[in-house]
Amino acid sequence: MNLVEQIYRLERIDRLIRRKGTGPPDAFSRKLGISPRQLFRLLDELKSYGLPIKYSRERQTYYYIREVDFNITFEIRYIIADTKRVEL
Repeated sequence: MNLVEQIYRLERIDRLIRRKGTGPPDAFSRKLGISPRQLFRLLDELKSYGLPIKYSRERQTYYYIREVDFNITFEIRYIIADTKRVEL
């Protein structure tokens, strides 16, 4: 899986959590096309970044315990080397 696909997956996780539409872990992992173990690893990673993710057994969904601003960006910059030659 390339970087862009990974970012899309994380954004999808965020959208489902925001909508409280994840379902239980097995259903959530199926929606993402990954194993439950991969889902738990991803959720643990997101939590390590400070995202306040919890699971409600009553509602059977993941949710944020407070409002968060989830935004992943990347930028590509080309650096042009100075082409001046210095002769000694």
